Amino acid sequence: QLPLTDMGSDTKSIQTESLCIGCLEQGVTTILLTNIPFFRQIMVSRFECPYCGYTEKSIQFAGEHTDQGVRYELHVESPEDLNRRVVKSTESTITVQPINLEIPGPTHGNTISTVEGILGQCFEDLHNVKQTPKIIEFLNELHQCRQGLVNFNFILDDPSGNSFIENPN
Repeated sequence: QLPLTDMGSDTKSIQTESLCIGCLEQGVTTILLTNIPFFRQIMVSRFECPYCGYTEKSIQFAGEHTDQGVRYELHVESPEDLNRRVVKSTESTITVQPINLEIPGPTHGNTISTVEGILGQCFEDLHNVKQTPKIIEFLNELHQCRQGLVNFNFILDDPSGNSFIENPN
């Protein structure tokens, strides 16, 4: 996932002490309000506890709300396409074809990452489940996608309209 400092030059952050739900000591919450070009304004927050190491990251949508959903289809044809920034809301679903990967809304919801970051997180999540021949085959296909070794379609469908895939052009 992208660190808060990579959000661009138009960022303004606020830090405040907050109670850690892990150890009940005081940690630090950093809140950042920024604009994503051609998208909208968002608030990114990150909590870190220096005592127990607990961290939590989230995004909230600020400013305007959309009245309609969005659907983005990215045809990943090169490793550069994996670096595109993705904003994923809890209402969105990501589908990766042709490997039939579907990431439902609440999974990794309200996050900012890249295509590669999302595929990498799925790989790590699935790598921790019981390894069957079918899972191992799927992980190999997913690994090829996240390395940019094969072409695939990355589809982001969000009925709330709060998701986005960066267009570098």
